Amino acid sequence: MAAIGIGFLGSPQVFVRFISMKDEKQILPGTITAGVWTVLADSGAVLVGIFGRAIYAPAGLGGNVENILPEMALGLLPAFFADLFIAMVLSAIMSTIDSLLVVASSAGVRDYWQKSKHPGMSDDKLMSLTRQVTLSLCWSKLTGLGAKCAMVAGLMSWSGYLEALDVLLPSFVVGFLVAIVVSLKDAKGQSCLDGVAEELRGE
Repeated sequence: MAAIGIGFLGSPQVFVRFISMKDEKQILPGTITAGVWTVLADSGAVLVGIFGRAIYAPAGLGGNVENILPEMALGLLPAFFADLFIAMVLSAIMSTIDSLLVVASSAGVRDYWQKSKHPGMSDDKLMSLTRQVTLSLCWSKLTGLGAKCAMVAGLMSWSGYLEALDVLLPSFVVGFLVAIVVSLKDAKGQSCLDGVAEELRGE
């Protein structure tokens, strides 16, 4: 159990922080800051589990102990603060996702494509290719209504027989399809997307 964090040391986003240091003098304060933050964050996570186990029975969590954090927030906090707390957790998740997307695209383009295949590639071409890879997951016809409906549909797909597949796969598939269908049917939203395709291509 004590070794659970060893894999974190190999995370690309951690390496980026070391590489971006201006000089060796930043290593010590950076180490202290990271250490203190890790102790605080991990202690909070462990205490949530300890108090949750003392307060709630497994049956009260719907048979899934991973529900302890939202259950505690909804049960122990006023509705406004519970919603705010859950929104904070989701925003932290989204922040991590977009950071990993940038790291993954730069690793593929610079570390593999430039260093291994095209060492003479110019910085301008490298930057252009990096932008194309990072935005390749974006669809120029996706509307706000399509995104909202996809989130609702993905949440609703947790129920019934799809639960046997775990929440990730059915939620992704259902949300993906709903986003496409609703966006294509959303005439008002499509009218607001003029020029988006050119922007994604860097034109």
